[in-house]
Amino acid sequence: MSVEILPVGGLGEVGKNMTAIGMNGRYIVVDMGIRLDSIMAFEDAN
Repeated sequence: MSVEILPVGGLGEVGKNMTAIGMNGRYIVVDMGIRLDSIMAFEDAN
């Protein structure tokens, strides 16, 4: 039994990361980076 960790995309890009972990031919996406520009803009406005 081996575990695979796959950087699917967005490496080094803020808000674009995605990582999958696989075992026995089945995979789950554990991190899908999202951009929070609207929240960040709201925080900056205050």
